[in-house]
Amino acid sequence: MNTRFSAVVVKAFDLKLRELIETVPAITGAFLATDDGFEITQAIAGRETDPARLAAMCSSMVALSHALVQENNLGLTQNVLIEAELGKILLLSIATTPKLSLSVISKPSATLGQVLVFAKNCAEGIRKIVAFSTGNTSQAENVLS
Repeated sequence: MNTRFSAVVVKAFDLKLRELIETVPAITGAFLATDDGFEITQAIAGRETDPARLAAMCSSMVALSHALVQENNLGLTQNVLIEAELGKILLLSIATTPKLSLSVISKPSATLGQVLVFAKNCAEGIRKIVAFSTGNTSQAENVLS
């Protein structure tokens, strides 16, 4: 159970995830988790999943990518891409407090650029919702855009 965000904020996150899936037909699922591996919300169509397990695995992947990037002096990690035989998974870090990660699952035929652009837009929307919900109005401009 999520205790970091109110039910209203989680509903706003959920709407953002569903909007992402409805906008890009090649995207089959998305979920949002904290950087320490706790699920916040998910929108995954057509398959049984264990959200807690997915959140923990994605958190570990993002943490590993952060370490790899730092070890090579490449700045901050922005995203991680996993290409598999039956689909792709894109993991995006969202600079919020607490830090969040957005995971997007797509079909193997998905146009990667399209998935990345729309996933980044979704992540930015989530960042604005967090800023608005925490009273950080300087970062919450155009929260509904």
